[in-house]
Amino acid sequence: MNTLLRQARYFLLGFFCLLNLTLYAEYRGESFIYGQIRTSDGEKIEGFIELLGADQWDDMLVADKDAPNFFVDRLGIASKLSYYREQNKATTLGVSREWNTETEPQKFEFLSSLWSAMISSDSPEASIPFIIQWGHIKRIEVHEDLCSIFLKNGNNHFVKLDASQQLILSTKWGDQVMSFQNVESIDFERPPKKIYPSDKLNYHGTVFTKHGVFEGNLEFLTSSENLYWLDEDVQAIEVDHTGMVLIDGSQNKRSRKTIDLNSVSLEVKNYNWGILEIPFSEIKSIQMENGLDDLGGHFERYKSERGIFATVLTKNGTKFSGYTVYDLNKTESIEVLRGVDEKMLYQIPIQKISKIEPNNFKFTVVELKSGRKLMLGQSPDVSISNQGLLLYKDRKLEKGQQYIQWSDIDVIYFE
Repeated sequence: MNTLLRQARYFLLGFFCLLNLTLYAEYRGESFIYGQIRTSDGEKIEGFIELLGADQWDDMLVADKDAPNFFVDRLGIASKLSYYREQNKATTLGVSREWNTETEPQKFEFLSSLWSAMISSDSPEASIPFIIQWGHIKRIEVHEDLCSIFLKNGNNHFVKLDASQQLILSTKWGDQVMSFQNVESIDFERPPKKIYPSDKLNYHGTVFTKHGVFEGNLEFLTSSENLYWLDEDVQAIEVDHTGMVLIDGSQNKRSRKTIDLNSVSLEVKNYNWGILEIPFSEIKSIQMENGLDDLGGHFERYKSERGIFATVLTKNGTKFSGYTVYDLNKTESIEVLRGVDEKMLYQIPIQKISKIEPNNFKFTVVELKSGRKLMLGQSPDVSISNQGLLLYKDRKLEKGQQYIQWSDIDVIYFE
């Protein structure tokens, strides 16, 4: 009898272990970009897709809208905005004297393409950035260096992309490299169950920084030469001023690596608040596990709302509500607000934000729906360089136009 009970326990234990491994195997592929590519020759190929530096639904599509700023033109204030922003680089003209005039913060060199996009967009004449996570995209149609982006919410945008880049398609027959120029369209979809890009080394974990603790899926941003030490046995990293100590989980040993901390940064991806890029110089330690977890976004998890609805309180006590054009260039709640807090670069979809309070010329308090509060700066999204808000009564952004200058805003509440 005891033998039968013991065998039954072993059977159940083995069954649940197998079930967990099966579910994990099914789950691991969910986070990666998958779809069907139609080439210019009419061939259709399906598989995991890596393009424009992205291979996960959480990653950001960084593009430029192929149009002048329609809302600036409609408002008829392009020259006024240019003059106003130039003046505020050195003076407090047109801004409440209650604002704190702190000194210019230190600039940090982040490794992601988003940082260069953020800096270059700080000009009225600059191209209009369009930055969203790949999980919101249903279809892409390629027209040379221009693309039509069809979103899940039914909206579509015409954007400029670098068509000279290559695309990697991973299928069960192996990897296929093709030029983006040879692609006619891509239809994105949920990956089939139990399929996973086998060559991907991915981690999730907890990052302990000098400024807080962050949990999510992890991606190291550096050249491949700087990642020679990274393998699936590394379970923890301790960072100090000379480099880092790797902790090998399989052999329980420690090894020191001397690296240039400025050559490596870490992205932490969390569906609840977007992506955080942390310079290695700001990291104290990392606890890691191999594979991705549920803090990342799956294709079906991404729900795309239509438009940004906000309530704005001004400094003189006036209240406005309506469908909003943020910074006169963002109309989708899935578009990304960017800013730096404590040397760390945040990339936050507007739909994850509950409240914004402009604090002074350089910084803005941003409260997330998760409850976390941030003091963001070094971006036109969250500084006096912001071009202000347009509010409309209708979702089509046609009726009841109301313009609010950034320096007049006390607080913005997002639904």
